[in-house]
Amino acid sequence: MSLPIRPIRIDEIQVLQDFLRDHWNAEHAFVRDRELLLWQHARSPFKHASSYADDDLTFLGAWDGDSLVAVLGEIPLEFTIRGRILPGSWLALWKNRAEQEHVSAGIRLFHHATAGPAAFVGGIGINERVRRAYGLFRFTLSDDLPSYVVLNADVPSALVRRKRGWAEASGARLFERELAGSVASGFHVEQGPAGATEWDAFWSRTRSELVGTDRSFRYVRWRYLTHPVYDYEWLRVYDEAKGLVAAAVYRVEHAGGERVLHVVEFLGGEADAATALARSLCGTMRARGASFLSFRCARTASFEPWKAVGGGVYASDDPAYEIPSLFQPVVPTYRPLVWGYRLGRGIDPVAPSDCYVTRSDGDQDRPSRIVGPSPAARAGAASTT
Repeated sequence: MSLPIRPIRIDEIQVLQDFLRDHWNAEHAFVRDRELLLWQHARSPFKHASSYADDDLTFLGAWDGDSLVAVLGEIPLEFTIRGRILPGSWLALWKNRAEQEHVSAGIRLFHHATAGPAAFVGGIGINERVRRAYGLFRFTLSDDLPSYVVLNADVPSALVRRKRGWAEASGARLFERELAGSVASGFHVEQGPAGATEWDAFWSRTRSELVGTDRSFRYVRWRYLTHPVYDYEWLRVYDEAKGLVAAAVYRVEHAGGERVLHVVEFLGGEADAATALARSLCGTMRARGASFLSFRCARTASFEPWKAVGGGVYASDDPAYEIPSLFQPVVPTYRPLVWGYRLGRGIDPVAPSDCYVTRSDGDQDRPSRIVGPSPAARAGAASTT
């Protein structure tokens, strides 16, 4: 039986949440936090240019009458392919019910979502269960979203654990090579987000080298300034001649009594400016008492400015340390982030290491689980005290 496919409407959000509770995870953030679900799948400023109507969630559903059989989330966005601005999307949560008669519904949703004119369709956090399907749909797949780590020598850490094979030489590799002092002559650093005009002028100079989500002010405003759960902070580097020349966005993760600095944007084409930005982030790590900072990015060239400052590329086979990558709750081991993409017709091939893709793309930098009272319940309790 061919089941109809259509978007899930906003007024059907409870149906989606019930589906995720019963067939995915009862503690999933979307089950517990309606605002987070609406922010990601109803309030994107790029929704109006997609095939979704105003009263739709950007979630496809396969339906058996009034019952959901399978779901697939989309995040419609604009993408830059070395300066060209083109439509695309990130695929998000994908799940079908376990019954044998519904086994093909999820594949039909995937075909529906990837059959359009998008120039770039990507997915991050692809698990082994669905990896084969991405391959069948000719996605270029990467085994991990590389992580660059700098450890803070001043903060004893329960999260960063020495491996049995730890040695002085390998143990020193991930620390700063010299403590960052003042910013190099000719640059100064400011905190807080840029204004729309300033950011878009900076981004118009930066995007010509990049492949990935187009990070216009319209995007970064939605992604970082209106996030319903996380508070993001910014650093901006200026030179004397060109104004804004490099910028970073980060957030501080609280894991028990410990802090971790997650860098989710690191942008700057000029080597000296980007190095100044890396030094400032290391200084922020120390000032905030974070035990380490991490920056996950597919574009290996984005790691070059860090090499003058300290740290190194980290993976699960690191000889010295076991460092977690998930924190709500803490999973004590590093988890690779499998990711992939498919380019539209007429787009020249792109290697994964050329893509500016970070952990904030797709839906990776959001809570995955919420344990205990939901955010709405906590807010209600606070208003009565």
